[in-house]
Amino acid sequence: MKTINLRKRFVTNPNNMEIVDDGNFKIKSFDNTDFVGDIALIKFNKMNKPYMIENINLCMANNNYKWLEFYDYNKKYKLTAMYNENNEIIEWYFDIARTIGKDNGMPYEDDLYLDVVVTPTGNIILLDEDELKEAYDRFEVNKSDYDMAHNEAKKLIELLKDNKNELKIFTDKYLNKMLKE
Repeated sequence: MKTINLRKRFVTNPNNMEIVDDGNFKIKSFDNTDFVGDIALIKFNKMNKPYMIENINLCMANNNYKWLEFYDYNKKYKLTAMYNENNEIIEWYFDIARTIGKDNGMPYEDDLYLDVVVTPTGNIILLDEDELKEAYDRFEVNKSDYDMAHNEAKKLIELLKDNKNELKIFTDKYLNKMLKE
């Protein structure tokens, strides 16, 4: 059984990843009608090897790939939109979180293990229910957080079912804004 630690996960810093030779990130605050919070643009300029999800043969980061991390402080999830070198979406990854916050100017999430993924073809996948259950069984997650994570995931999946095109429009819009800055 693998060990799971519930902890603050701060914005992704590519310079802290062993497989990244050159990368950078920037954070910008937004207060718009469609998003209030911070967005981090993470750029993987040069990798010494691709970051792969082996069991499905999916490349998540390689040379000139970009990730956008959306930290909406009024939500219970963090969205990461992952783009390839041609700015084409790889996937949208939602981390269900106890809290989304900011510490010393750096956005973070208190991850509750449960994740929702949307593929470019529109498939919606719920991941890591087993990790949430294991954390609950070890008393790392209380009943309230356990139920909240499931309820948030369920609401998010329902919302995404009819709004996949809007999701692409939304994340592409902010990718373009962040790249122009």
